[in-house]
Amino acid sequence: MPTGFYPAFPPELQRNVDMFHALELRKTLYKPSYSRAPAANRRGFMKRKRTVHAPILRLPVEILTKIFALHSDAFRQAFGKPPYNFETELDRLANTQLLTVSGVCAQWHHTAMGTPSLWSTLELNCVLWSNSSRLEKTMDLLAAALSRARKVAIELTIFGEPERPVPRRAFDLLAQHSCQWRTAKFSCSMESLDLSVLKGRLPSLQKLELNLPRTLHAVDFFEGAPRLENLIVAGALLENIGSIPSTQLTGLGFECVAPMDVGCVVSLASALPRGAHFRLSIDAYREADHLAVRSSPMVLAISQFSCGLTGYHNTGICSQTLHHMFARLTLPDLRELRLTCPQYCPLTMPHPQFLELSERSGFHRTLKSLSITDVLVSEGDLIAILSSLQSLEHLEMADNRGAKGNSLLMPNDTTLRTLTIHAPDRHLIPRLRNFVYATQVRFTDNDLVAFVASRLEACPSPVFRVEIRPLPGREGVRYRAYPPKLLYRLQTRICQLEYVVDGHLSL
Repeated sequence: MPTGFYPAFPPELQRNVDMFHALELRKTLYKPSYSRAPAANRRGFMKRKRTVHAPILRLPVEILTKIFALHSDAFRQAFGKPPYNFETELDRLANTQLLTVSGVCAQWHHTAMGTPSLWSTLELNCVLWSNSSRLEKTMDLLAAALSRARKVAIELTIFGEPERPVPRRAFDLLAQHSCQWRTAKFSCSMESLDLSVLKGRLPSLQKLELNLPRTLHAVDFFEGAPRLENLIVAGALLENIGSIPSTQLTGLGFECVAPMDVGCVVSLASALPRGAHFRLSIDAYREADHLAVRSSPMVLAISQFSCGLTGYHNTGICSQTLHHMFARLTLPDLRELRLTCPQYCPLTMPHPQFLELSERSGFHRTLKSLSITDVLVSEGDLIAILSSLQSLEHLEMADNRGAKGNSLLMPNDTTLRTLTIHAPDRHLIPRLRNFVYATQVRFTDNDLVAFVASRLEACPSPVFRVEIRPLPGREGVRYRAYPPKLLYRLQTRICQLEYVVDGHLSL
């Protein structure tokens, strides 16, 4: 192994390694055949002994393969985030990190090249085909990766820009292995490609994500995929989707949907089987007619619902869209609900409509998890919402980073005191087991300690977890760290304190 390639062992581990080598050497020196051999033979014997029985060569292949996979993931730059550098994306396709660590010895190199699962993840960025010379290099590396993947399931991701569509050569090569696709995510322009060649050739496809721009062609190649379970479609493709196999799906999502199309996608979700997941992202960047949401009441049998707002949306339109959607929906089997909003365009929680939805759907019996991120809600509205959720076990909240004034920051001292258990007969969300909160830390230490201690003492589950972390991403604000005095009080009163790292408090 090259010197300096990996950091040195810790002292306590280095002693064990040295002792191991000493025992191996002692066993060798006391062998009769070794002691009677000539000096030259003994030197050759020791050289072979070090090579064949070196600890680096005795590592089981299963463990070595996991090490390779972890190493490749840990040192790989995040995919799909600018700036897009050709050399970086070429190294990603070539799996350079894996090739580097496998160069330690011939056995490691042979293991890396002969393990198909290490080559089964293909992530292609549009910068790889920005000119003809780059495309040639990309095609060579792509063919090599597909050859090394052999017949294992492939996870494919293509990320691009409208001005750099996927080349036909690259698509045809990938389509030849479409029977191996387990997951496929397309966030690129594929206008010039004939996607119909994939129809009937996706026997292993389980998850498909189509973040494609508007096209003139029909997008129905996934019809007939027998194992398809999760489907995510861009709102721009609603007119091009022929039919959605809703009955076989366990998850359905629509991204960047215009307010006028919300009623359409909700009606598509009504055909999902019981227990499915539904994700909806609303983009109200432009003025749009939201009256389409005013459809007849619908009942969805989904168990998870994630509703988010994207872009610099029109707050008034989004508010009315959520109002109408909550007023028309009934979710009798819902267990998890997530509401998110961009920090730069805050949206006030539709409190009256949510309470009506909760009562109509029976959230007091079914809802187990609630997450509210960057959504403005007053203290009184928050308490009213939580009062109707007696079965809630997981509560996750985050302050809106653009909010001003304590009335729109949650929770404050009053909220924590309300959540604190003072009597065994009546309190908010009695089954709470997980409390996660990203905050500007506007409450006092005494109320935090009292809340945590009361919940730990009265928690029906043997495990109660609370995580409070500073709110990231807001410039000009210095968040206070947890002082040692507060941590000492928590540790003294609550023996279940696990760790505190970088201002993140976990119990």
